[in-house]
Amino acid sequence: MNYYPKNKRKYIHWKSLRNFIYHLDTFPNERQKNKIQNTLLEYLQLINERSVIEDSKDSLKYFKEYLQPIGQLYEDNLKFHIIAKTSTIVFWSSLALIVFYFLNVPYSLSIGLLSVDFLLFVRHYYYARQKRCYSVFY
Repeated sequence: MNYYPKNKRKYIHWKSLRNFIYHLDTFPNERQKNKIQNTLLEYLQLINERSVIEDSKDSLKYFKEYLQPIGQLYEDNLKFHIIAKTSTIVFWSSLALIVFYFLNVPYSLSIGLLSVDFLLFVRHYYYARQKRCYSVFY
């Protein structure tokens, strides 16, 4: 999969896939482990057949079909977490802060929003370091 261009790897959910494979051997249930392994192999074959997935709609469809069910099993058994991308957090927080500014919302709400953002960044960093996270386009 190293032939995949770096700017297109998000469409195959590169880091999520890496994290699933990294922790596959630690999966406690052998039957589920085999199911996950088969699903990952199907997904990898699909990627090889498609060459390069450039469309975000196809990418999202494949994520929902193959990786999201696997992610749920990892959440239930290995304490994985679905995470929001940093750019997504920054975008929506910035938008909320702009709306707060124009609506003259008290600063305490803005500080609260920034505190929640900080906690989301810490959570993202913590689980990314443990390779126990997955997400769309991650």
